[in-house]
Amino acid sequence: MPTSTTTEPVLPPELECTIFQLAAWEDMDMIRTLMLVARRVKTWMSPLRYRVCRIEDDEDLEALWRLANSYPDDCAHTTHLTTVVEPESMLDTISRLVQACPNLVDLRLCGAPPVADDMLAIAALPHLRRLSMSPSDVFLNADDDGHPAFLPLPGLTHLELLEEVEPTAVPWIARAFPGLTHLSFNDVYLPTVMQRALKTLHGLHVCVYVYRVDDWDWDKGRSPVIFEEHRAALAPIQDKDLRLVALLLVDLDDDWERGAWGGQDYWAWAEEEVATKSAATTRKTVET
Repeated sequence: MPTSTTTEPVLPPELECTIFQLAAWEDMDMIRTLMLVARRVKTWMSPLRYRVCRIEDDEDLEALWRLANSYPDDCAHTTHLTTVVEPESMLDTISRLVQACPNLVDLRLCGAPPVADDMLAIAALPHLRRLSMSPSDVFLNADDDGHPAFLPLPGLTHLELLEEVEPTAVPWIARAFPGLTHLSFNDVYLPTVMQRALKTLHGLHVCVYVYRVDDWDWDKGRSPVIFEEHRAALAPIQDKDLRLVALLLVDLDDDWERGAWGGQDYWAWAEEEVATKSAATTRKTVET
């Protein structure tokens, strides 16, 4: 007579791992709970627990340093990192972040702007595809011909600009990020720069202007009006180049984290809009 042990179904480890990861996806409370189930489940949950890292203050930063010192393999699971910290006493913060999290795919630097030395460290990230930054301090280190003071990042596909730049910055962007397919102007309204980027960056698939409405914006009622004014002003450029998209967003931080977990972020929305416009243009051409 078979025992209960022999009659209980046993799932292949790969399938069991997939089931646990699907159950815990994007749910940190569930991830922490499942890590207590068994040692093998803890191993499966670790890549999810440390996948996304948001550094919002100095305490978060110190916690990351402690984790990197004690459990470097856990930091190696981090693929998406955003920080708003501007530590005054740590000039090498960005370099340390890169060393602590060597497998980053998406790096969002909303705090201290990077300098040329930081870009040298960032360029060493083998899997980096998305970068958000304020580039003014990096431009200061370019040579007279606009060549960046660091090796190009050919693997980078998405660049989000967090501050105003001059039209002359576009050739620099082209040299620094030759594989760029997506360019975003985050709450930075620069029609002339956008137009030049569309003409200069031949590999560009999407160029996005993001108008941001912050929770602390006392004039929220005006925000949609301002956005519509900007979108109307961009319409002549959009008519000539379907790659330009204007979007209105309320919470960019949540949008970023949603994308980090594989959800639809503003990049995906922009891609859909470009695809829709391209399809409509194709249909119109065929019909005529």
